[in-house]
Amino acid sequence: MALWAATRGLDLKGDFVECGVYGGLLSLTICEHLGFKKNGPRFWLFDTFHGLPLAQLPADEIESAAKANRLYKTDVYELAKQNFAPYPNVKLIKGALPGSLSQAPELKKISYLSMDLNSASAEQETIDALWDSIVPGATIVLDDYGFKGHTQQYIMWNRFAQSKNRTVMTLPTGQGLFIK
Repeated sequence: MALWAATRGLDLKGDFVECGVYGGLLSLTICEHLGFKKNGPRFWLFDTFHGLPLAQLPADEIESAAKANRLYKTDVYELAKQNFAPYPNVKLIKGALPGSLSQAPELKKISYLSMDLNSASAEQETIDALWDSIVPGATIVLDDYGFKGHTQQYIMWNRFAQSKNRTVMTLPTGQGLFIK
């Protein structure tokens, strides 16, 4: 689904953005599939590259975030740097969202967006900050939308989509998808 969404983004004028990258498997797959070694839009990859930022989260999200930090390797910046070295248009932005958006002042138009912050509050703040930059027709992929244990994100994204007169399509992969 992400490859389909990213391919659609090529037909629109704008940059690609992934919020929540980890080591970069999804965005690396997109770069390979779309031939970004030679050219392509800028691809902004936002992540702490060091686990979920517990101090930034509301109290009701801290326990699940701490569990995720224990389960997964949390220092992946060097891995991501190595993974994306062959792609000159990929920009790694290190820091917690939405604050780290200030490190990408050139980001004005978004034609593809992937959201995987594992936090309803962080995703809400980030989409609020990015919405006006997303071009009409751009596809937004929501990683955790339909998965058990991500009810807060499911509710938040449905409310957000409804506020924009849109609906989120639940995919068999557990992801959500909607188009601006």
